[in-house]
Amino acid sequence: MVGQAESPFDAHWESFEAFRDEVRQHRILLGVDRGFARQWMLRGGARCPRVAQLAAYLLVALAVTSVASTIYAVLYAAYLLAVFLLLSAYVSWRLFVHLAIANVRSVALRDEALFRRWFDERRLSVLIKATGEYVWNDRAAPS
Repeated sequence: MVGQAESPFDAHWESFEAFRDEVRQHRILLGVDRGFARQWMLRGGARCPRVAQLAAYLLVALAVTSVASTIYAVLYAAYLLAVFLLLSAYVSWRLFVHLAIANVRSVALRDEALFRRWFDERRLSVLIKATGEYVWNDRAAPS
C-alpha cells in the first residue's frame, strides 16, 4: 500500500498496470453499477463499441417485442406461448445487462482516465477477494 494517497484506489495499488494484472489473475473483481452500464450502452457512452451497442439495441428490441407478443398471446388464450414469450423477454433482458456490464469492465480496464472518472463518480467498485474488502470512492462529496 502507498502512504497517504489522494484516492482509495491509489492507496491499494501503486499503478494501474498492477491493478490490471490483479484483475487478469482473478484476485479482484470489478463491480459495475448496472443502471449506469445499461444507460452507457444504450446511449453510446465514451468508448462504447458500436457493435456492442447494436447488439444491445437488438436485445432490448427482442425483449420489448416479446412482452408485446405476450400480451397478444394472453388475449387469444395461448397461455403456454405467453409463458415462453415472457421467458424470452427475461433472457433477452438479462443478456443485455450482462453485455453492458462486460463492456463497461472491458473499456474501464483499457482506459485508465475513464476508469478513474467512473471510479470517482462511484460507478465502479473493486472487491479484493483475499480480504473481502470493497474499495470504492467513499470520500465525502464537496459541500
